[in-house]
Amino acid sequence: PAPEEEKDGLPITPEEEEEEKWVPLVAGMKEGEEDLYFNWQCGITSRDVPGSQYYRFWAEEIEKRSKGRMKLTIQWGGTLGRRPELPFLAGAGVFELCQYSTLYFHRETPIDVILNMPFFSSWTDNWERKEVWRQIHELCTLPTLHPIAQKDVGTMNLRNLFQFTQYAPYMFYTRKGKVLDEMSDWEGMLMRAPGYLASWARAMGAIPVSSAQVPNAYEAFLKGMLDITLVPPASIMTMDLPEVMEGILWWGTNRGQFPTAVNLDAWERLPQYLKDLNQDLFDGDMIDFDIDANWEDFANIKAFINESGVTYFELKPGEQEKIEAAALASYVEWEEHCTAIGRYAEWKEYFEYCIALRNQWSKDLGESVEWDIYLP
Repeated sequence: PAPEEEKDGLPITPEEEEEEKWVPLVAGMKEGEEDLYFNWQCGITSRDVPGSQYYRFWAEEIEKRSKGRMKLTIQWGGTLGRRPELPFLAGAGVFELCQYSTLYFHRETPIDVILNMPFFSSWTDNWERKEVWRQIHELCTLPTLHPIAQKDVGTMNLRNLFQFTQYAPYMFYTRKGKVLDEMSDWEGMLMRAPGYLASWARAMGAIPVSSAQVPNAYEAFLKGMLDITLVPPASIMTMDLPEVMEGILWWGTNRGQFPTAVNLDAWERLPQYLKDLNQDLFDGDMIDFDIDANWEDFANIKAFINESGVTYFELKPGEQEKIEAAALASYVEWEEHCTAIGRYAEWKEYFEYCIALRNQWSKDLGESVEWDIYLP
């Protein structure tokens, strides 16, 4: 019984209350697990990353639902290590959890990069409707949980738990004085294009800059180190980009792929009931919370962009098709790399799985726009 309740029909004495120190049990807990407590640290790239409230909600809920037996300490903005180091440090057991971008680790995770690829995850023109965000979340999440994706990240001694979803896709932004209305405008421009995106940039005539990261876009624009970058709309507000940018091409190109992964050894040590509590959160309340919070944020972001005075570029007729055709280069490189390392069959299985998901949701939304830019 809880201390404030009666025991054997008699009020609990102060001595009995001290002796009890009663902590409620949790459903699914096995004998002996009631005294096991876990305090995990999670490295997140930046406090200002869109949806950081997602991680705060997770930390609060898992501590509450585990009756204090699991606590997450979210470490922001490089506290535990620089962005390129986080998955390796987590895999080595320096801390238990990390968020990472597959775009910067496409050599370690050569197959699980589908959201980064041009135009694949920007599969619907209706992404500004809240009612399609759950499908967007699933398209962004399920590929990174596929067994082949888990095999990839397992080489770093990690296991993907869930995907941080960016509901608004990446778009093209330019620095002051740079205009985009036809593909020839990309010629000679310095474009942020890490990973397989570099092939796409070169196909459009741009010069890929693979080392430029989203948080550095302001300084890169200011100093002329970048002419074009691909970032989500939220970055415009969090980094004050209108001060140094010319305009935006409001056309979804791709999305960031940001799995949250756990050290494999730490996950194995976790009792099953705590794994189940976390999974229930990943599959349920965290999605609902994330969609509601990001929908409210998106309304503020769109208003901020409209009030900032930046130019909305419009492509001339026929130019969109040219840019989509240039995107083939990224898919060719992706396939060729996976073939060269002896993993063509796995790449094909993973890619076909992702295409089937995308086509089904397009059909469910009544769009019937099947993927045809590149097929395995």
